[in-house]
Amino acid sequence: MKLNIKRMNYEEANEISKWIYQEPYSIYSYDGSDSCIRELLDGNYFSAADEENKLLGYYCFNESAQVPAGKQFGVYDDEDLIDVGLGIRPDLYGHRKLVFE
Repeated sequence: MKLNIKRMNYEEANEISKWIYQEPYSIYSYDGSDSCIRELLDGNYFSAADEENKLLGYYCFNESAQVPAGKQFGVYDDEDLIDVGLGIRPDLYGHRKLVFE
C-alpha cells in the first residue's frame, strides 16, 4: 500500500477529532471540539491516506507527540531528541495486514 502523506487539512482534522479508542487506549480519544481541531492544524500534524485518499492515520512531532503524563516523570527533559507520535484510525488498530511500501 502506498501512503499519501501531507500536512493535515481541516477536513482530516475534523474527522480525526471524532476518533474514539477503546480501553486501554481511550486516553488517545479526541473530543471533537474546536480546540482539538485547532491543535491538529497547528503545523505539527501530517495525515496519511491510502491510494484512494481514505484517511488511515496521522503523525506528529515535538510537544504535539508528547503524552501529558510523561511530563511529570521527566521523560521529555532531553531537548536533543525529537518526539514522534503516530495515530491510526480506531477501526484499523490491531490489524496486522496493513503493509506499506
